[in-house]
Amino acid sequence: MVVPLNMWVLISNFKLAYNLLRRPDGTFNRDLAEFLDRKVPANANPMDGVFSFDVIVDRETNLLTRIYRPAEGEERPVSILELEKPVSSEVVSVIIFFHGGGRGAETGSFWVVVEDEVRMKETPYKRMVRLSTLI
Repeated sequence: MVVPLNMWVLISNFKLAYNLLRRPDGTFNRDLAEFLDRKVPANANPMDGVFSFDVIVDRETNLLTRIYRPAEGEERPVSILELEKPVSSEVVSVIIFFHGGGRGAETGSFWVVVEDEVRMKETPYKRMVRLSTLI
């Protein structure tokens, strides 16, 4: 069986990263993983009818949460402060999703390799917000 070159490169990179992050006792170096982690930035411009922005929950640990908010038409916010204001006086539902951290060797976006896959990570959340006007 022949593996396409791009798939071979992806697998080789994953194996290299895995071996770099794994300690001799089998545990993972989370500090190094965080350093190598590729962050997906929030998008303050409406993309697919949805804004996203990060809010700091705990300054001591730098714990962030990402908020996805439906956009009305093609509006463009002036600043993040504008995004944090309510969309309208209408009461909307809020879905809170806790990622359990079930990946043993990876952080939230460690597996992301190419830009299209970065967008794929946010697609389910954006779709939920756009279709149901949830936050």
